[in-house]
Amino acid sequence: MSVDTRHHLYTKYIPQNVLMRDCIAGDDSIKANALAYVPKLEGQTVPEYNSYVNRAVFENFTSRTLDGITGLIFSKDPQIELGAKLTEYSQNIDLDNSTLTDLAQVCTADVATMGRCGLLVDMPNVNTQGMTVAQVELLNIRPSLKLYTTESIINWKTTTINNATALSMVVLYEVVDQYKNDYESAQIGRYRVLKLKKGIYKQEVYEKNEKSNFIVDSVKKLLGVGFKLVSESYPMMNGKNMTYIPFIPITPDNLTITPAKSPLYDLAKVNLNYFATAVDYAHGAHFTALPTAYIAGHQNAEGETIKLGSTAIHVFQNPQARMEFLEFKGDGLQTLERKMESSKQSMAVLGARILNTDNNAQIAENTLAMKTAGERAIIISIAQTVSRGVKKALEIMAEWSGDNGTVEFKLNTDYNLSTMDAQTLTALVSAWQTGALSEQELFINLQKGELIGESVTFEEHRGSIEISGNGL
Repeated sequence: MSVDTRHHLYTKYIPQNVLMRDCIAGDDSIKANALAYVPKLEGQTVPEYNSYVNRAVFENFTSRTLDGITGLIFSKDPQIELGAKLTEYSQNIDLDNSTLTDLAQVCTADVATMGRCGLLVDMPNVNTQGMTVAQVELLNIRPSLKLYTTESIINWKTTTINNATALSMVVLYEVVDQYKNDYESAQIGRYRVLKLKKGIYKQEVYEKNEKSNFIVDSVKKLLGVGFKLVSESYPMMNGKNMTYIPFIPITPDNLTITPAKSPLYDLAKVNLNYFATAVDYAHGAHFTALPTAYIAGHQNAEGETIKLGSTAIHVFQNPQARMEFLEFKGDGLQTLERKMESSKQSMAVLGARILNTDNNAQIAENTLAMKTAGERAIIISIAQTVSRGVKKALEIMAEWSGDNGTVEFKLNTDYNLSTMDAQTLTALVSAWQTGALSEQELFINLQKGELIGESVTFEEHRGSIEISGNGL
């Protein structure tokens, strides 16, 4: 097997991953992959199909709900308590100018959208022997956190160590820039393999071997050597080999490497169904709303033309002849309107269900009748699991850097949603998703309902949403 071999569960979740990325990206991405979401009508040519799809707009209810999730969680700052070194590192936690809070926001959004991500605690493989402390700090030779999306975690194995299940191998796909000269660059893919070799943590990095011909390369790939090893190392922690892989996978419910269903997947499916119906509706409206003139009972004489206009007079020899406009009759478009309205209501309920954290409240029968009293709120579960994952990664960083200070990290779970009943929350989400309620009006209502803290300003709330939601 080759280093690019994919775990069977990774392959299983590819359709969900593609769908979720397209939904969050919005209208352009959906239309670029329209055939996956809107079937062609029989006999449609490519230009006709493109016009058919482009008459409608993808209303992104899914992305709006993601903004609601991240907005609620980050409506209050995370509770962070770190030692001196980690406090300094937290201002550039990934060595790519992201703060610890920035990374937590992206991690939260990815877990909510995709159902999984991972954090790798890593250290530059540089021999610091003979360097001064100042030189080491200048070169940023210290632990950092790197976030990997679920699409990047392509393969893994687990084993039992000391009667507990632990990772024994993880393969991560990376894309890096390779510069041809001062101006030109190309992106190349590579595979970072994290493994336990005889109980010792080892890293290997592979790139595709481009120097062999097709036949030789195909044979090599079958033998598992279609990629060249470009680096290998045994990361050392405080002068000692590590006996575990410092990679922390995060899903909505627990810290497991197994991919999970996206919390927003059901909403995204309804959103796409709504769009497909909207395409049919816009298509029907396009042809039925445009006036089309017709003449019955009259044959034009040679060279005769008939003009439309208020000053034109037409005389027909046949008393049965008539000139009229086609007018659409029937219930076709209204049926589509009703279907779209039903989808909107479903999306509002799904969105409210995710945002609702009151497990014991009386739920309106028409909206959340299927919700059981003991159901755990999804948004709280996401916040708690991300908190545990980030804290675990910070603890490894602290040990690696020799920081003996306290390590605490906890995302906000105090949303006080019990002050707002489910029916009101559903109505607010629906109004917001459909554009009937402005962003500031929504903020005011959520603040009145104690979903957002009194001390948070609209600008602060909006800024936190823009940081966490729009970059995906």
